[in-house]
Amino acid sequence: MGANQEGLDSLNTIFQLQPTSYLTSADDVSNYLEPYIRNAFEQLAAADYPYNTSFYDVLPGWSVNISCEYLKADASNNKLRATNLFKAVQVYYGYTEQYCVKNCPESSWSPPNDFFWAKCTNSTDLLTPKKSKCNQTYVGYDLKMFRPDAIEILYGFDFSTTSNIIFTQGSIDPYASGGLTDEIPGIKNGYLKGIYNFHMKRAAHHLDLRQPNTCDPPQVVNARYQIVRIIQCWLTPSMQHCAKYPYEPDSLPKDYEYNGECQYILYGFPWNQTDTMSSTTSSTTSSQSNTMSSQSNGSSSFFISIFAVLVLYIAAFALNVFSS
Repeated sequence: MGANQEGLDSLNTIFQLQPTSYLTSADDVSNYLEPYIRNAFEQLAAADYPYNTSFYDVLPGWSVNISCEYLKADASNNKLRATNLFKAVQVYYGYTEQYCVKNCPESSWSPPNDFFWAKCTNSTDLLTPKKSKCNQTYVGYDLKMFRPDAIEILYGFDFSTTSNIIFTQGSIDPYASGGLTDEIPGIKNGYLKGIYNFHMKRAAHHLDLRQPNTCDPPQVVNARYQIVRIIQCWLTPSMQHCAKYPYEPDSLPKDYEYNGECQYILYGFPWNQTDTMSSTTSSTTSSQSNTMSSQSNGSSSFFISIFAVLVLYIAAFALNVFSS
């Protein structure tokens, strides 16, 4: 639509742009409108929480689903497609906001972006603009100071020599594409060194770090509980459930949707969660106690039997003595 004036006029009207922000060329569409739209979808994806929030902006619960509903509407021509797109991004920006594009480019995440920039084809393309920004930002900066391998040199790119780290990955977090898999060296069976990696369904960006809510997906709730228990073992190894630490994490529960009212939970630990390992330990302890009790009862019966035989033997001996 940005290829001709009629299309540009339509976009200016549909996106409710102020005259000072009117799109006047196809380059304006690429440089300003597209990042504005992309920013909305990126932020919606990151903050796709199950309840209303005001973290990035005022957003409804499961905002991505609401935004996508507009994209499913009739799109038989470009104007309808643009209108649907406008409605979809306004789930993030809000219908009452003063919209600006050309004069407010800072409202968008401009490329390059670590996870969303599709234009980079190799590391050189990604690093070049970053080097340029360093020159602009820091007085006296020398490109020789740029050390793209510093993290790898200082910390390494695997976890074979690390310990006591907890990672969480949300299945609908756009940053999950840069997250850790269980196959990375040091992550698989990492619990032996206190390294844990929880993969939670329907969890957006750092949902597990937010205030607990009744609408949190069950895997997020359980992961929080297990994380608290693990940290307790780091801080207070003498706690009862830490006797077998480091232990393998429990499998996260099956996912299901909560249809009740969403409310924040204050001071709610342990959030109706139970420790499978602890219950197993308790069962084992109970079983061991029963076994010991049975053994004890068996031993008592054995000694009673021996005592009875001795009594009978003495009685028989006495009868023989007196009868003779």
